[in-house]
Amino acid sequence: MEELFNISIEVYLIVLFLSFPFYFFYKWITHKCFPNIKNGILYIFSGVIISTIMSVIFYSFAIIICFYIYHSYPNRSFNRQSWLSNPDRRYEMTEDIIKRKILIGKSKREVLQILGDTDSTGAILYYSVGITPYGGIDDDIIEIKIENGKVVNVKQRST
Repeated sequence: MEELFNISIEVYLIVLFLSFPFYFFYKWITHKCFPNIKNGILYIFSGVIISTIMSVIFYSFAIIICFYIYHSYPNRSFNRQSWLSNPDRRYEMTEDIIKRKILIGKSKREVLQILGDTDSTGAILYYSVGITPYGGIDDDIIEIKIENGKVVNVKQRST
């Protein structure tokens, strides 16, 4: 579809659709609070402006709430058995691994015992943690940096 000011035309249609109930609500409120008000051009114009602004605000909050709901996911405590048996949902445990520093100071052998085997070798180990609800088409990974035989840094990142 077409775009206007880099905003999809559907957004304008949604705001227009939302503005009708806000306009009638505005009319109802103003007639309740100001019973002597006349239906002049200024009254109608102010109603259109106010209902459009309220529609944009409502639409923005709805998008923010949907975005928050979609992007929130449970953070679970690390459990080795769950980690090994459900690799597509490991992202739920990475925050716990990082915050509690479960791997910091451990040797590479200890990390492999805790998290299982990985295809990576060398000073940085990578484990796939699944596709987080943040979107994307690639798995996120947990990156474990080893220096002098001990883990010094653990972070999660997108690939």
